Amino acid sequence: MLFASEDCSSAVGKATGILGDDLLGVYTGSIKSAYTNSENVYGYKPVTSSDGEKINLEKITAGDIYVRGNHTAIITGGIDNYGKVQVFEFNRDIDLEKNKFLGGGMGKYDLLQKEKPIYILRAEKNDLKESAELSDVLKIIDSNYNEAFNHKPLDVVGDCGVFIAEGVEEI
Repeated sequence: MLFASEDCSSAVGKATGILGDDLLGVYTGSIKSAYTNSENVYGYKPVTSSDGEKINLEKITAGDIYVRGNHTAIITGGIDNYGKVQVFEFNRDIDLEKNKFLGGGMGKYDLLQKEKPIYILRAEKNDLKESAELSDVLKIIDSNYNEAFNHKPLDVVGDCGVFIAEGVEEI
């Protein structure tokens, strides 16, 4: 399986440039606590929250970190007229109401929900300077994967990031 299951918080950590031993300490709780701790090791800064305040939708941009309950994701798109935002997320065998969620993909979350507080943070080290269509990124991954394995499908466990590095400039 090329795109192995990934914990949501470690995926966010990797996406925001956290490396080495610092990545080992990343979990949803540590990301959430970075909202109130400006001296956190990750370099995350608070943007807006619904915890005791009204979330300011105008402050949120692509590349920001979404945290709600025990889940975290990267915001990839703008906020629609209903307060819903598009995210890129990973989960590791998480039970949902209808089934389990395993792997990564796109999702949509309601920023105006009242059930659990939402925290939006920004990675100071690695904010998104530009965006790309997910289909373009997947084409680069497929192309580099096929080149690396001579167009012979293999069952490889790993991080798809190893197949992106050389193709990023193509986007």
